[in-house]
Parts: sequence; structure tokens; C-alpha cells
Amino acid sequence: MHPPFFGCNKMTAPIGSHEEHRGRQHPLAPPYPFPYKFLINQPEKCKNKKPFLVIFILVRCQDFESRHTIRETWGNESIYDVEVVKIFLVGLPHISSSQTQDLLEEESSTFGDIVQQDFIDTYYNLTLKTLMGMEWVTKFCPSASYALKVDSDMFLNVDYLIHNVLYPDLPVRTNYLTGALVKNSGAVRNKASKSYIPKEIYPNNTYPPYASGAGYVFSLDMAKKIYDVAQEIRVIPVEDAFMGICLYELHIPLSESPEDFWQPERVYHPSTSNTSLEFPPCPEWLRTPAGLCGTFFGMSLYPIPTEEMWMGIAEKFWSMCDFPNCLGAVDGKHIRIIKPSRTGSEYFNYKKYFSVVLMAIPDADCHFIAVDIGAFGRGNVLGLAERTKL
Repeated sequence: MHPPFFGCNKMTAPIGSHEEHRGRQHPLAPPYPFPYKFLINQPEKCKNKKPFLVIFILVRCQDFESRHTIRETWGNESIYDVEVVKIFLVGLPHISSSQTQDLLEEESSTFGDIVQQDFIDTYYNLTLKTLMGMEWVTKFCPSASYALKVDSDMFLNVDYLIHNVLYPDLPVRTNYLTGALVKNSGAVRNKASKSYIPKEIYPNNTYPPYASGAGYVFSLDMAKKIYDVAQEIRVIPVEDAFMGICLYELHIPLSESPEDFWQPERVYHPSTSNTSLEFPPCPEWLRTPAGLCGTFFGMSLYPIPTEEMWMGIAEKFWSMCDFPNCLGAVDGKHIRIIKPSRTGSEYFNYKKYFSVVLMAIPDADCHFIAVDIGAFGRGNVLGLAERTKL
């Protein structure tokens, strides 16, 4: 049965041949299809393996730090009880290009987990990067059961995903793709937005339903279907919305997630550019230890406290502060943000500005043990301390 379109009009004009729209290529339209070549590849990555899950991570080619952090945390393939394979997807560097490329090739020789094609690594080419992942997993890892596309600034709870969503003991699904589902999303016509899409590229006012690009998981048969249909339709630079368009063209609906899979609240966080980012409801397998949907915050991760750790903290408070049996000092701070749209006074605090609340528990050395981020600014910090999950 054809998936409901939730108000999205069918294409108002035929797509036309590829030669046709190459001749009138809009500068924001990614050139596709195009014979992009693999400059760095890992064709033997899945040889003699049958991975349960392939994770392809979209990352900027110059972001060496994120790749290193992921390898040492959730991207460590050896710590899981099923076969997991990960690759980092990059394009061509456009800053310090020869030096960055040399470092990439050296990194690939060391770790064997980088895949690169010959398009420029920019935000507007994220769709090309995702299609590269679909192509790679189809050609070089066809024995896998599932694949996951995830952004490099997300924290992935791989165990939760495997055992509470995909279930390795059950038969592998087909025509399956799920994530944080986005419905009734309008095409952005504001030229100042990074999600701007001109009518010349996408004439409709709304997108078909799609899974948020932060991370979505799919059965491997979907990779080939999406890659194949992308050769026949106009590619747009809004990567996650384009996946929804592919599903619409394939007449395959998004898969609903388990009832308790998504958190009901929306989460916002202030970025360094002084803007607020809005995330859709966040899956458990994409949440950070702090409970925020996916942001690494300087790539620091907190270990799960052990009894030995608690005893050490208590001893330090006793020796330094004469506080017996003290395990931490709770405090909260209002972090200024720009008011998110359609939120009324939810974020307006008693100091007369908009904020989210950072709750933290430091030890005697002022090192964070745990943090809770994102509560509405209107809340009283003392009241939040009583209700926090910390």
C-alpha cells in the first residue's frame, strides 16, 4: 500500500532525463548521478564476515578528533556481542587540501575504516555522502543484516539499538527504515537557512515523511533500493528529506518504532554560534549519558560510577572539605539561548532571558561526575534538582 503523503503534493513536473537537468543544473543541486570514484576504500572490510550491523558515520574529512573519539568509545567494533562494522565517510578536503589528504591516507592505513569519494566535503554534499554509504554497503558489504547512517556529533548506544530495536535473534526485516520520524515538514524557502531549498530544485511545499538525519537504521535491502532510485530522480541537498523522497518513489513507508522507543520531549541546546538547534524526539540509542540528543560537548564522556569511584570521591570531600559521606555537590546554571520558535514562555527565566538549565554534580576536584542538560529555563533550579534523573 502506498504510504500516506501527509499533505505533500506529488511532483508537479516530470523530473526529465539526467542530461536535461545537467544542462540547467542549479548551483545548490548536487551533481548526480555522476561517476564518483572511491579515492580511499576498504573493499575487504566485510570479507569472510556476516555483520549484523554496519555503521557508516558522516564526518568532515578534517575532523580527526571526532573519528579518534568514536573509535575509542561506541565505535569500538570489538566490544559488542554481534558482528559490527563501522566506516567513516568523507569527501575531498577544500582547506589545506594536500596536507589533509595525506593525513587522511595515513589514518586510513592505520585504522582501515575511512571511505572517500571525489566530491568536495561540504554541508551541501551530505546527500552525496549518504549515497556513497548506500553504494559502499551494497557493493562491499552485501552480507550484512542492517545498516545505520549516523552523524559524527552523535553518541550512539549500540547495545540498545541491537538488542532493543533490531533484535538479532529474530529474522532480518525487509523494507525497513526507522529513526526519529519527521512528518508534515515544509520545504525551507528562506535563503539565509542552511536548509534552504529553491523551487527550481524541489517545487513542492512539503516533504514526504522522513527519518531525521541525525541517525536512522535500515535493513540492507533498502540500501540498494535507495541507491538505485537515486539514479532516476532529482537529488536535493537536504539529505534526510531526500531519503524520504526516495521512500515515496519506492512506495515503501517508514517503519514505526516501538512504543517506548522515542522520548516524548523536544530537546534544544545552545550552540557556539549563539543559535538554538531543535531536535525531533530523540531515540534512546542516540542519547548521550547526559540525556541530551547526541551532542558530544567537547567530546567528553562520563564513565558509569563504580563503588570504588564513589568511595574515592567521599574520601576526597572528607580530606579536603571536612564533609563526611559526601558524594558530590549539585548545582544548576542557566545557559542563555535564543528563544526557540513556538515555545511561549517555556524558556523564559526569572533573570528575564531565555535559557536551558545545566545541572551538574562535580566531585571535590570540581570535575563533573554527571550532568543533566536541557530543562526549561522557566523552572526553579532547586525544584529541578529535586526532579532531575541524576
